[in-house]
Amino acid sequence: MQAISQREPIGALWKSIQSWLFPVLEDELGELDDKHRQFVAVCELCAPQDHMTSDQWCGNGCPPSDRLALCKAYIAKAVWDFATTRDLIDALRHRPALRRLCGWESLGNVPSESTFSRAFGQFARDERAQAIHAALIKTHYGEKIAGHISRDATAIHAREKAEAKPKQTPETKGGKRAHRRKDTPANPPPEPKRMQQQLERDLETNLADAAYDAKEIREMSARLGHVPIIDDNPRRGVKREFSPAEAVRYHERSAVERVNSHLHEQHGGRHVRVRGSVKVAAHLSFGLLVIAAEQMLRMLV
Repeated sequence: MQAISQREPIGALWKSIQSWLFPVLEDELGELDDKHRQFVAVCELCAPQDHMTSDQWCGNGCPPSDRLALCKAYIAKAVWDFATTRDLIDALRHRPALRRLCGWESLGNVPSESTFSRAFGQFARDERAQAIHAALIKTHYGEKIAGHISRDATAIHAREKAEAKPKQTPETKGGKRAHRRKDTPANPPPEPKRMQQQLERDLETNLADAAYDAKEIREMSARLGHVPIIDDNPRRGVKREFSPAEAVRYHERSAVERVNSHLHEQHGGRHVRVRGSVKVAAHLSFGLLVIAAEQMLRMLV
């Protein structure tokens, strides 16, 4: 895949991809489907080749596998949402167009799984995906003002070591259940769930149970120098409406939730097969890199 100058405005870059790069690639590889076109556009927009200078062979030892091709392969993994690196390698071996778009001309050039693993470890330590993402935003978003910054938490189910099983005491060995001594206090009952609590409370108390609309939350937000924009809970039929500006900002609150959902459903958030915070961050960053490029390109279509 030939590189297009990343100093072009994003509109001119997209026009070049459509009018020149896609036809050239299809003459060489055959017709490209939507996913292949998406992958090509993301790679051209992100320009991973600009971040591979530190991986050039200096002449000592065996030449390493092409790190640019490996980086593009991990971008492809996020684009196609392959669950594992083995699935990615299998796709590279059975899809000639994808393999050649990454940079391997023949089947024998595709590295082994261990080589992929070592390269990913290097990308994770160097924060390569994060650096590409930062450069992408700086190049194409520039000095524009970000009107909203949304933050939210989402659960990422990563691999963890299994907890050690508790050692069996003499009382529990052999499948026998230990008997509690009479003078031992009974275990306290579990805390009632929120819905169970509401069943035991009167209507007025339940109406005051207003989720984020709480005095303490508003006061804490103010102490942090923030302006709380919280949907008012109608207590006793009275509801404070947002001002027009607040309503616009409140509508923007779901943007981060949509990004998190998109990451989970289509770009690797459900398939974390690496261990350690550094590698997990790298895996998710490749997905976020693809999402950022997608959103930029969507504004042009």
